[in-house]
Amino acid sequence: MAFGDPHYRTFDGRLLHFQGSCSYVLAKDCRGADFSVHVTNNDRGRSGVAWTQEVAVLLGEVAVRLLQGGGVTVDGRPVALPFLQEPLLYVERRGGTVILHAQPGLQVLWDGQSQVEVSVPGSYRGQICGLCGNFNGFAQDDLQGPEGLLLPTEAAFGNSWQVPEGPGPGRPCSKGREVDPCRAAGYRARREANARCGVLKSSPFSRCHTVVPPEPFFAACVYDLCACGPGSLADTCLCDALEAYASHCRQAGATPAWRGPTLCVVGCPLDRGYVFDECGPPCPRTCFNQHVPLGELSAHCVRPCIPGCQCPAGLVEHEAHCIPPEACPPVLLTGDQPPRDLLSPSQEPRGAP
Repeated sequence: MAFGDPHYRTFDGRLLHFQGSCSYVLAKDCRGADFSVHVTNNDRGRSGVAWTQEVAVLLGEVAVRLLQGGGVTVDGRPVALPFLQEPLLYVERRGGTVILHAQPGLQVLWDGQSQVEVSVPGSYRGQICGLCGNFNGFAQDDLQGPEGLLLPTEAAFGNSWQVPEGPGPGRPCSKGREVDPCRAAGYRARREANARCGVLKSSPFSRCHTVVPPEPFFAACVYDLCACGPGSLADTCLCDALEAYASHCRQAGATPAWRGPTLCVVGCPLDRGYVFDECGPPCPRTCFNQHVPLGELSAHCVRPCIPGCQCPAGLVEHEAHCIPPEACPPVLLTGDQPPRDLLSPSQEPRGAP
């Protein structure tokens, strides 16, 4: 996982800070070359720090790019979601998250801003490399470079995974270096960052503390707020850090109800019937799948739940609106209709933080 400015949580659970603003291998099948996931970072005009700008997923000869704002291109061409290229690739949007599924069992989730999660099946254990580590069950040896050697610092490790493509000739990138933004920002900034990030250790997240220790995410949050400085950017950085922790909590089976009227509010189009749900179904009911048995529908879902704009109970989604099931148009099922068409959700609006 990559989040914030940016931090990398490896497959084996180690949290790294790396601030290079070039392009890097995030996770790669270094044995069979089934896939490679790259990230391109951007400093957003602030020296010494960076954020994930976009994600590239390479699947053989197919190149998928996940862009800022949630746009997607396949082999350089913009595509509308959901997008299916059998048998290799399926890309969909759920809530504010773009989800890529690939044939080897690879799954990539991109929030369209700065957070990306990569998951692979256990069959890849010990054959992954890149900024997400080697997936061998031991966090101690995650700082391995492309040659398989352990590197002395997180900056050296991150720079070793740089790949040629980058922001382009007009925007030269910068290598990562060891930085302490809180030391540069001063005591007052560190104190304020500690206070604001304290919500991670408070009651809204209490149900998660026993399954996902908050301390590494608290440290990353403080780091980010010192780096982001005052103003609205600090609010964005705080929400990124809190959502990263909440995401790990959801994966561990604990869903914190942490958002508030003034904390990381997500706006949903109420005029079309949507409401925000911290733990909504990744495969909600639509006019096309409302008759599919729930168990079969759930079998095609990627995770227990995701945050985002959802239709309330009793309504189904159709053409970016929530409507009663009886208002759905007739659906003609034919013998040659792909079952995935029934299981794929329709397009729905993204909530604006």
